[in-house]
Amino acid sequence: MDGHLPEQSGEWHHLNGFLDHLRHTVESLATGLRDDDLARTVGTVSIGGILTHLAFIEDYWF
Repeated sequence: MDGHLPEQSGEWHHLNGFLDHLRHTVESLATGLRDDDLARTVGTVSIGGILTHLAFIEDYWF
């Protein structure tokens, strides 16, 4: 994906296209991070924790 949201019709297609865009963004930001980067926290949440949460939500809803 080139970073642009796809032109599709219908509410489900718009939602799915936006979620694909967000998945791509998170993947590109997390790619190449070392284990210590994933474990580093900002406040009480680590990047690894956010990725785990996103994977759980993806499995739960889709």
